[in-house]
Amino acid sequence: MARGMAAGEPVVSQASTEEFREGFARVFNRPRVSARGRWIWDESIGKLVRADDYRPPVRALDDPIIADRIHEGTTIHDGDRVVDIGSRRKRRAFMRRTGVEDATDASPAWLARQKRETEARGDRATDAAFDRAARQLHNDGKLRD
Repeated sequence: MARGMAAGEPVVSQASTEEFREGFARVFNRPRVSARGRWIWDESIGKLVRADDYRPPVRALDDPIIADRIHEGTTIHDGDRVVDIGSRRKRRAFMRRTGVEDATDASPAWLARQKRETEARGDRATDAAFDRAARQLHNDGKLRD
């Protein structure tokens, strides 16, 4: 009877015998017993590695934020061309040149005033276009008073 099977005896690991090693090699087609310990699957090499030797892959998500590189690779389509605004300096120059502002950089009152001015400018342009069309039609004799 094996140790630990009788009442009152603790269950303990058996000492490895020569017969066990031979049987293990025959059954599993490997010459040695599996190593004990804590193991982690390493996706990059596709096998298990000891937990002490495992180094997790570096992820950009875990890196600290680098303020100068936040716009890296950013472009904007400006009508007929693509403009690189991949740095803060390029982005500021583009915004200054085109008159564009970030919505978060302006107060709500300023944004509302800008919207009213844009609408008024559009209304004036529309009124002027209607006036020109009416004058042209009148001059051509196609519009009666």
